[in-house]
Amino acid sequence: MSRHIDELGRAGRDLYQYFSAGRTTLWNPAVWHAAARTDEVAVSRRHGLVRYRRGAGEDTAAFARRIRTLRTPDAEEPHGAESGDGAGSPRWSGRRPGSGCCSRW
Repeated sequence: MSRHIDELGRAGRDLYQYFSAGRTTLWNPAVWHAAARTDEVAVSRRHGLVRYRRGAGEDTAAFARRIRTLRTPDAEEPHGAESGDGAGSPRWSGRRPGSGCCSRW
């Protein structure tokens, strides 16, 4: 246990900072999950989809922060734009970093 004291201390500080910063919602872990798993994230908003693409050299924390604050999306489109039916059923494929497979969302 003593050899992990630095990591445990860092985890404790991070948890304290995370939970003392205000109300935590499911949005936060969803953003972190998406930012850690892919280079492109689509967020459904009232007015349509906003898409975020990881920038060259952008680490997971910076990418997640940009998504979480909904700042400066890389693309925006109204709901239903992909299928043209106005139903608002977005479909897209993304490639996970470092994986050889495609995942359909």
